[in-house]
Amino acid sequence: MKKYSIAEYIRRYLILAIGLFIMAFGVALSTKAELGTSPVSCVPYVLSCALPYTMGTLTVAMHIVFIVIQILLLRKDYEPVQLLQLLVAFVFGYFTDFALQLTSGINAQNYIMQWVLCLLSCILIAFGVTLEVRAGVVMLAGEGTMTAISKVFHIEFGKVKIGFDVFQVVTGLLLSFILLHGLQGIREGTIAAAVLVGTIVRILNRRCSRVYRLLGLEDTAEKTAVTVQEKPLIITIAREFGSGGHEVGQMLADSMDIPLYDRNMIAGIAEQSGMRPETIEERKQKLSSRFLHSLYIQNYEFAPGEKEEQQRILDAEKAVIGQIADRQSCIMIGRLGCFFLRGRKNCLNVFLYGDEKSRVLHYQEESGETPEKAARMVRRQDLERRNHFRYYTGKNMHDVSNYDLCINTSEYDLKKAVQMIRTAAENYG
Repeated sequence: MKKYSIAEYIRRYLILAIGLFIMAFGVALSTKAELGTSPVSCVPYVLSCALPYTMGTLTVAMHIVFIVIQILLLRKDYEPVQLLQLLVAFVFGYFTDFALQLTSGINAQNYIMQWVLCLLSCILIAFGVTLEVRAGVVMLAGEGTMTAISKVFHIEFGKVKIGFDVFQVVTGLLLSFILLHGLQGIREGTIAAAVLVGTIVRILNRRCSRVYRLLGLEDTAEKTAVTVQEKPLIITIAREFGSGGHEVGQMLADSMDIPLYDRNMIAGIAEQSGMRPETIEERKQKLSSRFLHSLYIQNYEFAPGEKEEQQRILDAEKAVIGQIADRQSCIMIGRLGCFFLRGRKNCLNVFLYGDEKSRVLHYQEESGETPEKAARMVRRQDLERRNHFRYYTGKNMHDVSNYDLCINTSEYDLKKAVQMIRTAAENYG
């Protein structure tokens, strides 16, 4: 946890309190929608319908259980400052009961109105979460427990978050049927909250930077731009699967007597990211669906400092590629090198492509696969590479403006492609 001045702590805890109240108001509205509460609220809500205790009181009790779990898991690694989660729990519990009183007169007259209240509750919860996370002083006990589980059992936080939400919903379902003899507090609105809240948090983080700057909550991490100066020549090669990118890169490196960086960057990326080389190779460009990935990655909005594996790999790749480009002339294959090194006048960005038939044949000859399996592999890899490029750069992989030279290896053999790139490199700049 960062250290601040006393005045800054007061300001940030005030923002945290505002965030907690907005979240509590959102939770209260979700109960009035009667379409089910969010996963984190469904257990105390169901219990409040069956027991003579308020939802706020039961929320505090649940948070106390979460704090005990953290202490048991982390033991000597548990930071005493995190006991402030207890204070936060009591404040959030009080705000929840207060918000329920404020909204006691609200009644949804029809199904459309129920969804209006449900969506409004998702927006309020998301805004509250954003303020809580950006306050940066102490997280809610639920997020703290998920972080502890991720740390102790070495499970990616996003997977823990999904499992944690599922566990709470299942627990709420069981309690509902056991104590209330029917389904209550968990409906289609619960699923909507699970999907929408994190997504809305991501949107707020991206679109409300001016508001956060005014509140003094903007990320102040320095963003260093590439300094354009006389440096070694770098050739990046982006390519469609089966277009001969590695072969071209190797022949070019041999002819120019400069090193080639492809899979041999993995060791440096592993050291930079703290991940195993096998994991990095396995996760390389694995993004078959941007929509599903967006649903998954939104889980990380609830835990400051946590990053999903692919983002950690990407950050490490950017650092390693920058270090290599600063010290020597070389050729880099893939790994978004053309994007990370954009703006460098000493960087020649090349794109290799070809028609599907020739690329399938190339891969088939290289791997020995049947034509059917080779075709499926080419199509799958094309999809993953396009989605990966689009998701992390915001650009189309096939947009020629990303590159200085594009070569169709279906029309030119690989040796001719090498000659073309070398000629371009010799006359570059």
